Amino acid sequence: MNADKSVNISSVLYEMTRLSQSSSLVEKNLLYLIESISRLFNFSHLLFAYYDNTSKKHVSQFVLGFDEEDSRQIISSELDIDPAFFSVSSVKVPVDPTAYFKTVKIGPDSLFFANPEVTAMLSKNSFTDYFLMPMMAFGRLMGVIIAFKKEPDALSETAMRDLSILVQIATIISENINLKIAESQKITKMTTLYEISQQTKNILKPADALSSLVDVVKSLLNYDICALYIMNHEKQELTLKEHRGNDPSFLGSEIPIGMGPIGETAQSKVSLLSHQGIYKSFLVVPVIVDENLVGVIAAGSYKSYAYNDDDKITVKILSSQIASIDNLFLTLLNIRTYTESIMESMPLGIITIDMNGNINIINQIAKLYLNLTRYSQQDIVGKKFDEIIDRESTIVGILNDSLSKGFVFENFEIYNKKNKMTFEITTFQFKNSEGARLGIAMFIRDISKMRQMEEHIRRTDRLSAVGELASGMAHEIRNPLTGIKMMIQIIDKDLEKRDSKRNLYTQAILDEIDRLDNIISNLLNFARPSKPEFCDTPIIEVIESTLFLLQSKIDSLNINIIREYPDMPFIVKCDPAQIKQVFFNICQNAIHSMNESQNKIIKISARGDEHNHLISISDTGCGISPEYYNQIFNPFFTTKDNGTGLGLAIVHRILEEHKASINVESEIGRGATFTIKIPHRN
Repeated sequence: MNADKSVNISSVLYEMTRLSQSSSLVEKNLLYLIESISRLFNFSHLLFAYYDNTSKKHVSQFVLGFDEEDSRQIISSELDIDPAFFSVSSVKVPVDPTAYFKTVKIGPDSLFFANPEVTAMLSKNSFTDYFLMPMMAFGRLMGVIIAFKKEPDALSETAMRDLSILVQIATIISENINLKIAESQKITKMTTLYEISQQTKNILKPADALSSLVDVVKSLLNYDICALYIMNHEKQELTLKEHRGNDPSFLGSEIPIGMGPIGETAQSKVSLLSHQGIYKSFLVVPVIVDENLVGVIAAGSYKSYAYNDDDKITVKILSSQIASIDNLFLTLLNIRTYTESIMESMPLGIITIDMNGNINIINQIAKLYLNLTRYSQQDIVGKKFDEIIDRESTIVGILNDSLSKGFVFENFEIYNKKNKMTFEITTFQFKNSEGARLGIAMFIRDISKMRQMEEHIRRTDRLSAVGELASGMAHEIRNPLTGIKMMIQIIDKDLEKRDSKRNLYTQAILDEIDRLDNIISNLLNFARPSKPEFCDTPIIEVIESTLFLLQSKIDSLNINIIREYPDMPFIVKCDPAQIKQVFFNICQNAIHSMNESQNKIIKISARGDEHNHLISISDTGCGISPEYYNQIFNPFFTTKDNGTGLGLAIVHRILEEHKASINVESEIGRGATFTIKIPHRN
């Protein structure tokens, strides 16, 4: 058979495109595709089955071309094909899709069906071959399409390629159906948890169902006294819980099992109707749930024959039902408490919103991340999220898009400027069993430390690479540079003797050589920083000696220095020479940043906390853009026209050797503050 002329997959693909516009037609799309394969390739009899990874079995879904009885027989028989049967050894990567297709003779050696009657039926109807088209995706078996053939005609190479396209599309659709089923199961589980939470939140403080039993009995019995006793299994006694009418003190507040009519009823679990003291009618009924004694209820009347056997049965049924409600409430309350404990112990912020935009659930971590710790749970739950959460926060926009447009955010990263934290946001929709939306939930994960660690690793790698490069370059440049300087100095002296004055050009060359030599020195210091030699250092003296070195620049720019030092000696264990270099580089940057400033101030403060010595250096200069915060400590990064970009890189390297850290806060046009944290050392 040659199917080249009959095969026209364009119309099939067009129809599938039309069907794919509706998510509810996925199964119909698959059926249409299988029918198209049957029609286009003259496969009059087909079976479609998907592979269940859980049971490791093929599950037959539908057949084409057979009558009702034969179809039932095929569908009901287990299909047993080992996935390894479809393995292909090929030097081609990826494997040609048509290589997976197999033709197998129908007979005793190819028992694909567990029921031998299926094979017999196929042979009886003159079927000679199985043509197996496995549905492979990413090297995994997703299912199989089997064509039952009565003649061994082979398809042409072109037809085989067209067939492989349709089979692969069927594979993708089948996988989408499986994913849809898995997603539906997950949503159902989450919806169940949500609905339980919704039901239990309204009975956080309900009247005790058991306690209400004495009031309910009043509508059934005309009593003068009614008392409810609860079973204490540990002490094997009954404890008075509620009473109405006369004082039950003569009955007792604790009654041992087996003592008196109440204790006897608890022991026998059989209702008792008699008299007790002044009560001519006294009814005692056990309260039982799931064959377990919960308690006993007793009612007494001054009238004779006030109660009968029907009352015993009625009160027993009623008390058991109410006790079941009470037991159910306690179970639900335990579930709610357990769920809340899980949510509170999770390292994730969790918040749920209903379709009206009201907050239903929020845990403490979410309150912390959203800057809501000033509110109690009662202040938040039931309120509109956009009234509680800062409207300028990106979170509000995400919640609005999720609620109004049905958007789903997965691992969406945001930065909170107020608490300087980086979060990863995930949202999903709550739906009921009918697919109607109930609300949304959001998970908030703090990834600040992870991002800081990633940045630290990247910076360390860059510094290491630059350090090795700088070390080699510095030596290679400095040697010829020294020779150049010596020759220029000789030329300068000759010119000075001839002209009786210094030559401006040779002097400029020497100045630039000195500047280049200074850059090389910085490179060497950066590439091979010496190990710090720690000693007890009066840090204020180090700061003041640094300011003395910069005094001429400070005076020339009319900069005002503000000092905030502690009254007591401020001793830090550090390498004074290296820390002086840190102060020098930061102060020098501060001075350069104030060239155009009107109010020129540098403020230096020193203080300490429980774990660190803190030294802050602030200026009123041009400031640093927040986008540069993670770059200013990288070597060769500079915003100055004539800067080398090594000053802050050296600062960072020295502080790393001291196990110290530096933090920057800045605002464009308002200056910057660098805070150094040096840990206490013994």
